[in-house]
Amino acid sequence: MLFNSFDFLLFIFIFGGFYYCFPKRNIQNLILLIFSYIFYGFWDVRFLFLIVLSTYVDFFCGLIMKRSLISKFNRCLYSLFLIICAILFVEVSWKDFEPNFNLIWYGLTSSILAVIFLNCIYQLSVSYKIKKPEKMGVTISVIVNLTILGFFKYFNFFVSSFSEMVNSFGIESNVELLNIVLPVGISFYTFQTMSYSLDIKKGSLSPTRSYLDFSVFVSFFPQLVAGPIERAQVFLPQVFKSRDFDLNALKRGLFLICLGFFKKVAIADPISRLVDPGFILGQSYNTLDVYLSTLFFTIQIYGDFSGYSDIARGLAKVFGFNLMVNFRRPYFSKVPSEFWRRWHISLSSWLRDYLYIPLGGNKFTSIKTYRNLFLTMLIGGLWHGASWNFVLWGAYQGLILVVYRLLNIVPSKSKVSQVFFHIVFFHLTMFGWLLFRANSFKLISQNISAFFNFEGINTLISRPGLPLLVSIIIIIIYEFFVEFKLYEKLKTPKRVILKEVAVGGFIGVLIFLALVGNLKPPAPFIYFQF
Repeated sequence: MLFNSFDFLLFIFIFGGFYYCFPKRNIQNLILLIFSYIFYGFWDVRFLFLIVLSTYVDFFCGLIMKRSLISKFNRCLYSLFLIICAILFVEVSWKDFEPNFNLIWYGLTSSILAVIFLNCIYQLSVSYKIKKPEKMGVTISVIVNLTILGFFKYFNFFVSSFSEMVNSFGIESNVELLNIVLPVGISFYTFQTMSYSLDIKKGSLSPTRSYLDFSVFVSFFPQLVAGPIERAQVFLPQVFKSRDFDLNALKRGLFLICLGFFKKVAIADPISRLVDPGFILGQSYNTLDVYLSTLFFTIQIYGDFSGYSDIARGLAKVFGFNLMVNFRRPYFSKVPSEFWRRWHISLSSWLRDYLYIPLGGNKFTSIKTYRNLFLTMLIGGLWHGASWNFVLWGAYQGLILVVYRLLNIVPSKSKVSQVFFHIVFFHLTMFGWLLFRANSFKLISQNISAFFNFEGINTLISRPGLPLLVSIIIIIIYEFFVEFKLYEKLKTPKRVILKEVAVGGFIGVLIFLALVGNLKPPAPFIYFQF
C-alpha cells in the first residue's frame, strides 16, 4: 500500500476514525497495532510473521537483560500469539517462493524453539542463575536479528559471490540459489528492534513490560517500511502517553504531508522518467548524457526519500507522535561529515552509535580512526542492498570521509570558499549517486567511460518539462529559505501567511498535475527495496 495511492487515503480515513473515537491510550495502541499489521499485510502478508518474531525476541531479550518480571499468564499469551502467527505463516500461499526445502515449516519450528528457549533463559535470568544477563540478552537479540536480515537479504548475494570467486580459480561450483522474496522494510525494522536491546545494554533505557506498547514501537506504520529508524528511548515514551486530538499538530502534520507529496509526485516521479534512459547497459552516451542523468537522479533520490520521510513525520504528527527529522537539506553540505549529519540522519546516527563508536571511533590512533570510518560506511553501503554497487558506493563514501579528514579539508569563512567547497562536494556526491544507481560493474564502467566521451553536445536524455522545472525551482527556494532561516526575519502573522501560501501552492501543483494527466500510476518509493 503506497502513501501516494487511493487505497492508502481510504485506509488512513478509516484508521483515523477508529483511532480518535477511542481516546483511551491502550485502545488507541491496540487499534494502531492492528492497522499497522494490516498496512504491512498489504505488501506481503507472509512476512508479518517476521515482524512478530522480531518483536517477541527483542521484547523477551529486554526482560532477560534487566531480570524484569511479568506474569506467567502474559508470557503464555505472548508466546501463543507468536505460535498462531507461525501457523498462519505456514497456511498462506507461497506460490512464488519455491526453495529446495520446506522453509515455511522451518518458520513454525523456529518459532516454537524460540518460545521454549527464550522462556527458559528468562526463567534462569529472573532466578539469578545467569551471571551476566545483559550480555546474554543482547547476544540473542543481535544473532536473531542479523540472521533474519542476513538470510532474506544477503543469502543469495554471498552464496553467488562465493561461487563466482571459486569458479575464477578454475574450480567448478554448482551452487543452487534460493528463490527468496525480500520482505519490504526489513532493514529498517530490524535495526530499530536491535537498537532497543543495545540501548538497554548501554544502560540508557529500561525495558518495557507491555508487549502491546513494544509491538507498536516495532510496527508503527508511518515509518515501518522506510524509516526513519526510531530509537526506543525517544519513541516508547510517546507510546506510553495518552494522545488527544490537537488542531495545531494536525496543521503541522498536514503541512509536512503536503511537502512530502510535492517532493514525490511533482519532482521525484516525473524526473525518474528522465533518469532511467541514462542507465541502460549497451547504450552509447557522451559526457552530457552521463552528467544530466546523474544530476537528475541526485534530485530524484532526494525528492523521493525525503518526501517519504516528510509524509511519515506528518502522519505521525496527525496522530500525536513526533518522528525524528531524517533530512536537513543535505545538498547544502560542503564536506562529507556535514552531509552525513544531514542525509538519512536516522541511519547515519545509528551507524555512528552502534558501529563506529563501539569500533573505537576516533579515540585511538589516526589509522584506526580512518579504518573505523571506512568500515562503517562500507557496512552502511551493504545495508542498502545485496549488490556490489552498494558496497562500492559505501567504500567510496568511506574513502572521501577519510581523505577529507586526512587532509583536514575545511572551508574558510569567506563566501567564495563556502561556495567553492559546496560546488566541489556536490559533484562528489553526484558521482556517488552514479555508483548507487548503476546496478552492475559493467554499467558503472560504461557510464564512467562515457563521461570522458566529449564528442558532440547533443544528449539522449530528455529535458525536464515546464511543470517539473517549476516544481524544482519551488523546492530550491523553499529549502534556501529554511536553510538560512529567512523566515525568522518575518513577524509571526507573515510566517503564518507564508506557510498557508506554501501549503496551498503544494496542493495546487498536485491538483494541476492531476488535471493535465501527469500523474501516472503511483510509483513505489526508492527506499522500499531496502
